[in-house]
Amino acid sequence: MKNRNIFCAGCLLILVAAPLPANDPDVIKIGIVDSLVKDLTPGKRKILDSEFPALMLEFTGLKSELVQGGDPLLAGKYFEDGKWNLGVFQGSDFAWARSKDPKLQPLMIAIGPRREIHAVLVVKKDSPITGFDDLKGKAVQVLQGREHCRLFAEKGAKGPLKEFFSKVTPTNSGEGALDEVLTGGAQAAVVDTAALESYKEIQPGRFKRLKVLAESERFPSSVIAYREGVLSKDLLEKFKSGMLKANESDRGRDMMADFRITAFEPVPEDYEKQLSSIAKAYPPPSK
Repeated sequence: MKNRNIFCAGCLLILVAAPLPANDPDVIKIGIVDSLVKDLTPGKRKILDSEFPALMLEFTGLKSELVQGGDPLLAGKYFEDGKWNLGVFQGSDFAWARSKDPKLQPLMIAIGPRREIHAVLVVKKDSPITGFDDLKGKAVQVLQGREHCRLFAEKGAKGPLKEFFSKVTPTNSGEGALDEVLTGGAQAAVVDTAALESYKEIQPGRFKRLKVLAESERFPSSVIAYREGVLSKDLLEKFKSGMLKANESDRGRDMMADFRITAFEPVPEDYEKQLSSIAKAYPPPSK
C-alpha cells in the first residue's frame, strides 16, 4: 500500500511538472515584421492579406490571418500577448529577435532566387572609387525591402546613410539601381547578389561595365518562426509539412514569386551558426 501511494504521488508530480499542451487557436495569427512590408505598395499589401491565408488553407488546411508590421525586438512580447502565433522574419531580424527571446525557434526558411544572401557594393568598372570611404558626399542607390542591403550600407557608412552620402535613393528595382550607376545618376549602388545575377542575365553587356567593390557577410534566409509553448507540436508539424509543398502548384509559385520566394525549406543545420554570426556582425539597435 505504501509503495502504491509513492507511485501515485510520483505520477502526480510528473503530471504537474509536464508542460500543458498548447491551446491551439482556430485562426492562426501570423505576424510579419515591418522590414518585410513597409515598402510594399497598398496593392501588394492587399494581395498578401488575401493570398497568403488562401495558400496556407490550401496546403495545410489551417485558417489564418496576417498581422502586418512589427518590431522584431518585440516579437517575444507579441507572442506572449497572443498577437502572434507564428512570425515571419528576415534573417537579420530573427537574429535580433532571438537575442531578446531565446524561446523563439525557426520552423522553416524561405528561399529566394539565390540560396546564399549577400549584399554588394557596385560601381562602374572605370570608377576611381575603391570602397565606402570614397563615397562620402556621393549619391548612392540602395535596394529597399532587403535588410541586408540597408545594414551593409550603414556598416560601410559607419552610421546613418543620410549623414554620410549626399543623396540616398531607395529603390525596388535592382536593374534600375545598376542602370543609374552606369548613366551617372549615382556613383554606386548597394544591391544583393540575386539582383546582380539577374542583371547579368538580362543585361550581359551592361554588366561587364560594372565591378563589385565589397561583399557583405552571408545573411541568414528569411524564416517562419514560432515561440515554444504557443502552438502544439502537431499543429506546427501540420503547418510545416503543408507549406513545404507550396511550390508544387502554379498558384503557390506565382504568389511566392511576387515576394521573391521560390520555396520553403527545412531549417539547415548551420542556421543557428548563421544567426549568431550575423548578430555579432550587425548588433541589434539599442532602444
